[in-house]
Amino acid sequence: MPTRELGLTLLTCIREMFTTKGLASIPIVILSSSGHLEDIKTSYQHHANAYLVKTSEPGKTFSYLKDLCYFWQNTIISPRETARKKGFY
Repeated sequence: MPTRELGLTLLTCIREMFTTKGLASIPIVILSSSGHLEDIKTSYQHHANAYLVKTSEPGKTFSYLKDLCYFWQNTIISPRETARKKGFY
């Protein structure tokens, strides 16, 4: 596991890379064992799109990740999806 500082540095690097490559609309989701308010706030300040605290029950991890994927694929509407529905893509 990366340290908090290394994780935040990685988050910043990923966001910068996505932005320079024209991929800024790709969401970055933080999956952490920490539920500390400071960690959550700092992640959003470093441009995370979502912050989730890992389940402490290993048997529920797959279901948790499955629900996360469903949310990002079926619940949110991205600018690209809106443009596609309007015939721009």
